[in-house]
Amino acid sequence: MKTLILVILTTLFSSPSKGGALAAPPKILVILSEADAITLKNGKTHPTGYYLSELMVPLSEVMKLGYKPFVVTPFGKKPSMDRTSDNVQSRV
Repeated sequence: MKTLILVILTTLFSSPSKGGALAAPPKILVILSEADAITLKNGKTHPTGYYLSELMVPLSEVMKLGYKPFVVTPFGKKPSMDRTSDNVQSRV
């Protein structure tokens, strides 16, 4: 089973700027797992990561609404994409 931790915690709204200038776009915090492998019951490891379509389909919708995503991981490491999610069949 693939493990994906994608949590959208909250939206962080910019305060309106003074003097009639446009405010910055509102931000949305996206927390991804940085895990690149899981250990199975038999002791073997299996590569894992976030699933591309499970991230980008909802994220593209909130971006259409004008939000700017701010992506983080629990320990500040680069998130790993599940390699099997980057192919044409997985996007259907």
